Amino acid sequence: MPIDTAENQTTPMHKYETIPTVKINGGMKLVLPNGRITSLVNTILGHLQESSKSAIIHFTSANKGVSAGVVACETAYYLASNEGKKVLFLDTDSNAPYEGILAKKNLCDSEPIDLYLSQNAERAPLVNLEGTNFSYGCLGIEDKSGNLKMKIADIKYLLDTLQQDYDIIIMHSSNAVKNDITSIISPISAGTVVVVEAEKTRMPVVEELINIVNLNGGKILGSVMTGRKYYIPKIIYKIFFSGKFRD
Repeated sequence: MPIDTAENQTTPMHKYETIPTVKINGGMKLVLPNGRITSLVNTILGHLQESSKSAIIHFTSANKGVSAGVVACETAYYLASNEGKKVLFLDTDSNAPYEGILAKKNLCDSEPIDLYLSQNAERAPLVNLEGTNFSYGCLGIEDKSGNLKMKIADIKYLLDTLQQDYDIIIMHSSNAVKNDITSIISPISAGTVVVVEAEKTRMPVVEELINIVNLNGGKILGSVMTGRKYYIPKIIYKIFFSGKFRD
């Protein structure tokens, strides 16, 4: 069922207008093959040129543990490093930066945006890797029980505000068939990329996820498969599928 966005309307407060960003030294090593990221980035940039809806691209998966966060984070970093875009990566999959993809890629030194908005944070919620156009942060939309921590109107207003400072916002959520995050983000994004794991993610679950996006007014940009296994040498794939094979 589409989520009811008419309820929980609120008047955004001035604290949304300026979300502080701090700088830290460092870079990020990409683990995804270059060919896969390039193809994905080309799809995203092509769609953004055609869409005036928003500059938000949403990555999601039906279940946790399929590396959707890795795909989203590295895509954001590639866009910033290789395409000259000012990019913000927002992880909605955890309630704190030290619980998710940001910690796994050693991208911390921040606290959740929702914690900052509640005036309980001690550190800035957004971090920029110095010398790059890549920034990141964590947005805890739901608590550990699955209840919304932020009102829907506030989430929309926050993202509208952030879009004024960034060319592209890449958002990541997971476990989409069991929470409301995808129902909230997909209709306000330019498009959704579905991440599936080879030989593990079942087609009925993927179809359910696609229906959730479509029913809420979102648009599917495509899918990315992780965990692929090659049962014969890759050179054989390249010989028989020349021009079509990507690492």
